[in-house]
Amino acid sequence: MLRLLFLDLELRRRMLNWEEFSLYSVGVYRTYYDMNLRDPRETRPISKNP
Repeated sequence: MLRLLFLDLELRRRMLNWEEFSLYSVGVYRTYYDMNLRDPRETRPISKNP
C-alpha cells in the first residue's frame, strides 16, 4: 500500500488530502514495524517491484 501511495502519481493527483493521508500512513507503518521488529518479512528492503 505504501508503494502505491508514494509511486502512483495519478493516485496522488486524485486524493484531496494526500499529504495528510501519507503522513498518517507512514505513522501507522512505523508503529506496526516497531511492534514486529523480529519478523523477517519486515526486515527486507522495500523495492519498487514486489
